[in-house]
Amino acid sequence: PKAAIFVRAYDRRLLVRLRDAPVSGVTREVMDSAVRMAREAMDAVGVDIGEIDRSEAAYRKQDADRLARQRKLGDLSAATRQQLVAAGETWFPAPSRREGNEPG
Repeated sequence: PKAAIFVRAYDRRLLVRLRDAPVSGVTREVMDSAVRMAREAMDAVGVDIGEIDRSEAAYRKQDADRLARQRKLGDLSAATRQQLVAAGETWFPAPSRREGNEPG
């Protein structure tokens, strides 16, 4: 039989490993819970619902673009900060100490 397969992926690592798997859908636990909590926090401090929606959409688009690059190569480091800058990415987290940026 041709059954549809749906997978619950704990995180991005598992999702990248599933890139060639014949699945019909994947739910990302960490991503979905993080977005839900961010929405609740923004609402709790009075952020307008329209701004919350725009923030979520922008975050999900950035994440989807980065994930697409990572899945294509099967490599979580395929979208390092330097590669994002080179690709013209305009928003990304501050560099970590591992990337050679010591405080002070």
